[in-house]
Amino acid sequence: MNNTYWMKGTEVTLSEILDRREHRAQRQQELLQKYGLPLICCTLNIIGPVKHTPVISKAFHREIDEIILCMKSLHVPVIYQEATEQPTGCEGFLVVDGDLLEIKDNLIALEDCHPLGRLFDMDLLRTNGEKVSRSELGVEGRKCLLCSNPVFLCSRSRAHTVEELVQCQNEILWNWFSQVYSSKISQYFSKAMVYEVTTTPKPGLVDRWHTGAHTDMDIHLFMESIDSLGEYYRNCTLAGMLFDQEDLRLLFQQLRQLGVEAEETMLKATGGVNTHKGLIFSGAILCSATGRLYAQTGQLDVNGLSSLCQEMLTDILADFENKEDSSSTAKSHGEQLYQAYGITGIRGEARDGFPLILKEAYPEFLRLQKKQYRIYGNGQKILLSLIAKSQDTNMIIRSDYDTIQQLQTHLNNYLDEHLLEEINEREIIRQLDDYFLEKNISPGGSADLLALVYFLYFAGFQM
Repeated sequence: MNNTYWMKGTEVTLSEILDRREHRAQRQQELLQKYGLPLICCTLNIIGPVKHTPVISKAFHREIDEIILCMKSLHVPVIYQEATEQPTGCEGFLVVDGDLLEIKDNLIALEDCHPLGRLFDMDLLRTNGEKVSRSELGVEGRKCLLCSNPVFLCSRSRAHTVEELVQCQNEILWNWFSQVYSSKISQYFSKAMVYEVTTTPKPGLVDRWHTGAHTDMDIHLFMESIDSLGEYYRNCTLAGMLFDQEDLRLLFQQLRQLGVEAEETMLKATGGVNTHKGLIFSGAILCSATGRLYAQTGQLDVNGLSSLCQEMLTDILADFENKEDSSSTAKSHGEQLYQAYGITGIRGEARDGFPLILKEAYPEFLRLQKKQYRIYGNGQKILLSLIAKSQDTNMIIRSDYDTIQQLQTHLNNYLDEHLLEEINEREIIRQLDDYFLEKNISPGGSADLLALVYFLYFAGFQM
């Protein structure tokens, strides 16, 4: 599995484990004597000599959170809580004040129904130190990880090897964590798309004020589209986290199929209007690369992201290059622009590891954010820079190559003469807006890049 960082830990000895168990029992007695109330002692059922890893730590804190939420739902006060993490494992104590059997019944439900429940170990102790058992509620004992037999039978007969049990345990941990993290990244990307469309005003683009150079869409349609694509970005992130081969071009092939399905979903949600085709492409790449990078390193940095994108997309221009000798075979606007002017657009940006985004726009956005300007205002400033510098095929398709070249030259000259933070972005954008509306131009590709900048920020990428 593609999770080396998360599964690394230090092996401990049986003697160390027994010493820690004795210490835990002593701490239980101390808390029972001090508070005179029931005590929940929570650990994880971790098999093998490695008892603590980054993903085990994540699982343990989720266990604590689930217990606290459970107690709140029961209106059972948590009088005291503590948690410790050692190479010998994680352990937590919660002093509670409520009905013992009701609490135990809900803890059993967590152990039996939660995705991590088979690894959860939640002992409820009476004030005299005795455990409240499952049998007191007429509930069967816990089952084996690998089969439906009672765990004590498999343990006593050694029905399964340690290696088999560890593999199953790690799959439970990783499947849970990858699902949780991919959902989080999907939420960040959806949030970025919302921030892009609600950045107002934007020249020639849909925003909160107008529909720009578009007659077939508005902000409400964009919201419908964004809502329809959340599962897609989750699946793209998950594909990156679970991908366990060396050739990242194979990962991109997975994304292509997911993208075809996502485009159908989007068009169904919008009544056939193409609101986010560009972000279906670039979002899939960034989300999957983010998932893989975090799975490998536990960190998010722009250099690592750029490298992964380049590895994934070495063949991305093959469609263009195969048609280079015959313009009559060009099917898409992008292919035609490549043949006529060598413009690679978002494909070239992605193949090169998103240099305009990762090396220029995002660092500049972070610099502006540190000055505590409004995030939308910073987004508008970055959008101006993106319009000036990107190969925005949307603009060229709606106008012509020479016109857009001239416009970008003028805008670049203006940006060279002014510090970005000193620009009155709304004034410049309104001037551009008037021009774009008159010429029916939409910098939709630049808007997509702005959404990617927002995503990097919300996801917490470091330079």
